[in-house]
Amino acid sequence: MSLSPIIIFAYRRPEALQRLFDSLTRNPEWLHSEVFIFIDAAKHPKEEADVEAVVQLVQRLSHPHKHIIRASHPKGLACSVIEGVSQVIEKHQRAIVLEDDLECTPDFLAFMNAALRLYKDHQQIFSLSGYTPPITWPGDYPHDIALLPRLSSWGWGIWADRWQSIDWQVSDFQLFWKNPKEREAFSRGGEDLPYMLYKQQKGLINSWAIRACYALYRQGKYCLYPRYSKCRHVHTKHSTHFRLYSRQFSTALSTQAILLPDTPPPPDARIIQSFARYHRLTPWRRLLNRLRYR
Repeated sequence: MSLSPIIIFAYRRPEALQRLFDSLTRNPEWLHSEVFIFIDAAKHPKEEADVEAVVQLVQRLSHPHKHIIRASHPKGLACSVIEGVSQVIEKHQRAIVLEDDLECTPDFLAFMNAALRLYKDHQQIFSLSGYTPPITWPGDYPHDIALLPRLSSWGWGIWADRWQSIDWQVSDFQLFWKNPKEREAFSRGGEDLPYMLYKQQKGLINSWAIRACYALYRQGKYCLYPRYSKCRHVHTKHSTHFRLYSRQFSTALSTQAILLPDTPPPPDARIIQSFARYHRLTPWRRLLNRLRYR
């Protein structure tokens, strides 16, 4: 059985990376998978010691199929992900992607590999997520997976054709932003999405994920989420927006089995609405965004 390669992006969090390795070693597929570990270079002299600690940790990692790729200069996460995933996926045609501040269940790799094999030809699915936020699922919903209109960047999987379809320049952004109906439709995946895309295109942030989310939306596709989260973000002092995310996105890990039907279920409006409510902006943030990003 062919296993998908695992891509890990690391920077200056050796303790978090060790936690991720510890969780992955509990997956039976771990030692049989090719693992590509990309380590970004330090942006400031004060970060060099932490980056070097990450390098030493990765070098000590006992794994028969590991590949270590060190950046010669600071790239930042967005550039690292775009270049790294593109490099690996061109050869392997699919990938499971993780960042260093995540941890997984012992069946995370089994779930991701099974879904990548089973749904390769289901073009409605753009990507897979191992993480699921603590949203409310309808009591009568019969499936263990759901299709939602937002890509997740916390423990995810994707196929080469979907990844290579992303327009990283977002060349139609001006037409999109001038169309209120388009912005509203993109907001099905969360009210924050149009504003994040605006900030990306204006150079206020640098995010690969918001551009991938927009590609998913533009193509009318979905991300597949499990009912029970197989991955979660572990917040550290170096986590982006640590205080904001520490409570909002916290979720419990579960080893509850995920049953994958041969044909994915259609999108369920109730779960999409629950998902959208979860990503709803506060009234103050909504007003501020409307005034700031016109």
